[in-house]
Amino acid sequence: MASLALVVASSFSNIITERASVSTLWADHGSGSAHDVTIFSTVAPQGWVALSDYAQTGYSDAGVFNDWAPPYGPPLVVRELNSSGTLLAPPKGWRKLFTASASEPFTLWRAEARQGYAALGDVGTTNGEPPSSKAHTTVHTSCVVPCAADVMLWADKDGGVALYGARGKAGESISVGGFLADMAYPTGEGVAGFEARCLRPSCLSAMPVDYPEQIHVALGRSPDHMAVQWASAVGVHASKLCARGGEAAHVLYGLRGAARTHMASAECTSFNVGASQLTQELWNATLSGLEPMSAYEYEIVSGDARSAVFGFTTAPDGATLAASLPHQFVVYGDLGHGLPQSSSTVMPYASRDVRHGPPGLKRRSIDMVLHVGDFAYDFDSAGGTTGRNFMNDIMNYSAHVPYMISHGNHESGFNFAHCTEYFRSQPSDTGVVATGASQRSPNNWWFSWNYGLVHFVTISTEIPFDHPAMVPSMVAWLEQDLKLASANRSSAPWIVVHGHRPLYCSCDGDCDGAATTMRVLVEHLFYQYGVDLYICGHEHNYERMYDVAPKPNVRTPWLSGVTTKSTKNMPATTYIVVGSAGNVESHERFTRKAPPRTALALNEYGYGRLIVHNASHLQWQFVVTDGSQSPPTYDILGDDVMLVQEKHGPFDVPVVLEEEAS
Repeated sequence: MASLALVVASSFSNIITERASVSTLWADHGSGSAHDVTIFSTVAPQGWVALSDYAQTGYSDAGVFNDWAPPYGPPLVVRELNSSGTLLAPPKGWRKLFTASASEPFTLWRAEARQGYAALGDVGTTNGEPPSSKAHTTVHTSCVVPCAADVMLWADKDGGVALYGARGKAGESISVGGFLADMAYPTGEGVAGFEARCLRPSCLSAMPVDYPEQIHVALGRSPDHMAVQWASAVGVHASKLCARGGEAAHVLYGLRGAARTHMASAECTSFNVGASQLTQELWNATLSGLEPMSAYEYEIVSGDARSAVFGFTTAPDGATLAASLPHQFVVYGDLGHGLPQSSSTVMPYASRDVRHGPPGLKRRSIDMVLHVGDFAYDFDSAGGTTGRNFMNDIMNYSAHVPYMISHGNHESGFNFAHCTEYFRSQPSDTGVVATGASQRSPNNWWFSWNYGLVHFVTISTEIPFDHPAMVPSMVAWLEQDLKLASANRSSAPWIVVHGHRPLYCSCDGDCDGAATTMRVLVEHLFYQYGVDLYICGHEHNYERMYDVAPKPNVRTPWLSGVTTKSTKNMPATTYIVVGSAGNVESHERFTRKAPPRTALALNEYGYGRLIVHNASHLQWQFVVTDGSQSPPTYDILGDDVMLVQEKHGPFDVPVVLEEEAS
């Protein structure tokens, strides 16, 4: 019988094929599980490799393979599409996910991919040993697209595991027939949007060198604009498309469900910082004339290539503000690439939040991602391929929701060239800066924008240490920006400033000199103009503080500041450190006793959610997703607080303050 997956992939039969040759690994119909299940090992012929094992609902004593079951497709095997050997790579190792029991020696494993590659499904063994890396493969991230894993095949509450089948979509993604283990079950029970990975159909043919990658969108300077940025002609092909000028690439877009008849021309920047780094062509297009709070679809035409179709929702204006509430943002800092701690933290669960909405919340989408510095570790590592791979990795959500940023110390290579150029699309109007790539790069080191009820402000916490001569310009701009924002509270009552380094923290020596430097520069402005929230990373942990008003402690600088421990009508700025998304340097221990200003400190990987309900209520959550802990914790709320501010404005009212411990 013809399979749905092969209908999609019929022209790729020399590269990918259906397998009915399987061997039984394990079957379960225990009383503690939802659904009976049989798991089969996919047997690949000579010269081919398996992408995943295969799970089938129903218990079979004889282990009979009952053909494939739509909609999640048959087991597929794949082979390298060309002699360059870039599509596939063997796993570098395996991570144990689940063991059934001592009497049932079945173990579930997840491939640990090399940098720039991703696993498309999980694999089982019955001998307690990891699977063979020669028989299984991972796929280059540029050839991987997200797809819904909304077919529950089996679940075991006692074991805390559920298996989902992945659903491909004709013309957009190919399900490899594998399954994905949700180790957050039963907290994730019924989450239809649990993300899986499928193959990108265009990767299974001769991909044009101009094929767009690293696609991400950013908010425009007003709700009727959105920016799209991508890369093409990477490496030896760079400069090929740029040389043809603006007619070589553009974006076609239109309201979701309608024809994509609008076109935005793109401008090309040739990214070249020297022979040691990957050269790339970076393209930017501004989509205009958009309706506020509306869903759009777009595709990129890049030379002879065409991207898949992506979608985004525009920001609200005054007329659509009420319908847009609550605003929901994912926030994190210090996210690495190709690391088990990053791939098990932000990637699967933030991707779910972005594409399908956090569980239990009113609206089924995230409006924006905010990354507060330290990307990839590092953009310029491995000759720039780490940065390229990172940008392709986040495409799962950056191509669908605005990806907004502030830079960190790990972006300083080539004078912040990679981060500055990779995110030229940010809505900056603060002039230009000089980097290792250009003397006139748009200044996305400090800028601001509005989204609904929130005024967001990006500041650079790096120029005080790398470019001190630039500090007066930034501080003068910040004061003017906060002055205007404070006068605009009727439209955007919440003011949220973000940067990479903290003004306050309590884990170690980072909270001394560098934090003091930042406080001296900007804390008085936060207090004077009533900044509600400052969010940062840098410390590889999570720490939420109460309101903290300025009061220097010269003898013990990290104990500066005073607090009322308020979460309602806070008389000073609330500070949050969320540098816990998964980095190359592991956790950062708290080596000091928590001061009174600290509401909660956690040394676990995870990410934040900022949920703006209305002009007076802002909810902050921290989602713990840490596979390195024993036992592992996935998709658990580690913090959840409602901040209430009924008196937005300058913090100039005398209050009774509790001094920090001296």
